[in-house]
Amino acid sequence: MKKTVFGTGSILFTFFFLIISLFSGCASSTKEQNPDFINIPELHNYDVIFIGEDHFNSENFDVQLRLMKHYYVEGIRDFAFEAGYADALFIQHYITTGNKECLEFLFRANRRTPGCSEEALEFYKNIYKWNSKLKDKIKIHGFDVEHKPVIGIAAIYFFILKNYREYKDIPLETSSERRQFIQNYKSGKLRLSNLLTEDSKLFERIMLGIEQAENIYSVGEINSSLREKYIIENFRAIRKISKNQKVFAIMGAWHAALPGFIMGTAQPCLANALKNEIRIASVFLGTTRFIRVWPYSIPIDDTLKVSPYESPYTGNWPYK
Repeated sequence: MKKTVFGTGSILFTFFFLIISLFSGCASSTKEQNPDFINIPELHNYDVIFIGEDHFNSENFDVQLRLMKHYYVEGIRDFAFEAGYADALFIQHYITTGNKECLEFLFRANRRTPGCSEEALEFYKNIYKWNSKLKDKIKIHGFDVEHKPVIGIAAIYFFILKNYREYKDIPLETSSERRQFIQNYKSGKLRLSNLLTEDSKLFERIMLGIEQAENIYSVGEINSSLREKYIIENFRAIRKISKNQKVFAIMGAWHAALPGFIMGTAQPCLANALKNEIRIASVFLGTTRFIRVWPYSIPIDDTLKVSPYESPYTGNWPYK
């Protein structure tokens, strides 16, 4: 009798252990998918997730990476940054290959800009580590103008010209050579007639970003209204390229404001311009927000600021 009771007790213990283990496993799995944020949008209700930030807050990066991982599990593969098209090409190259020179080149070219900080550098390194372990890799997009033409010209060389024997020796390393290259393109003197179709399209798209930047700075200071117009056009293009797959996008807070306008104008900001075309979930990172402007929010410490980064890189990538 005692033996039977002992056996029954063992079976019951094993049963309860399995139940507890099962629920513990579910909780662990759920925790990996849920970044512990209370007020974040359900992806099935939206076409795009807009994350509005203060570029100079250091806590953004940890939160954004956790959100990227969360929405990746939910099905998103397309991630967009407030960066130029060529910038995004190099970011994609870095997170695909882990090429440290590529990353340092980008941060040297973007020095003294809001995106150039020690925290941003670590952010991309962490994306690389995460992406390297993924079976289904992520895709990076940029929807801003090409603020630094040096990056655009470098992208044209690295992703296109160096693959052609007749073009790989075109001098592009100095600023004067890059300016001449752009002038030759605009005047029609530049003839690259034998490019493959895909390379020709890529060339034109990179040059478009450079031209957009030239236009917004043509009066000496940034034309914010024209820049926003280009940002809107570029984001529409991302949706088209991604075949209307859902996109997770990081940007300055006012680009993500649903009723937002360019200051002093009646021109709508990105989210406002697109809100009647696609379903936008606007998420604000910070402690102060207006629900009508950003329906979702994630509180972060507004006092934490980024540490500016000066790249020590002195190499000649990607031209070497």
